[in-house]
Amino acid sequence: MCFYAETTALIAAVAWRTMALLPDLEPGTQIRARQSGLVVLFVSSLIAVVVSFVAPRLAMWAFALNIVTPILDHWLWSSDRTARSGG
Repeated sequence: MCFYAETTALIAAVAWRTMALLPDLEPGTQIRARQSGLVVLFVSSLIAVVVSFVAPRLAMWAFALNIVTPILDHWLWSSDRTARSGG
């Protein structure tokens, strides 16, 4: 379990770096949504690693935190859209 979670965290870090190196990406809500999704994946992977040392049977439940990604995107970026539109 620990190896899987570490690999997933590494994949999230590499994907973040790849997005940063792409020259033709326009900053916007889609990029920020993907970045927040990668942050949630990375954090849930680290939590899974820690939990796997304490209670290995429960470690996979840390990946259930990825369910909050759409909620997080809406909460973080909906206020940004209303501020730009003047409302």
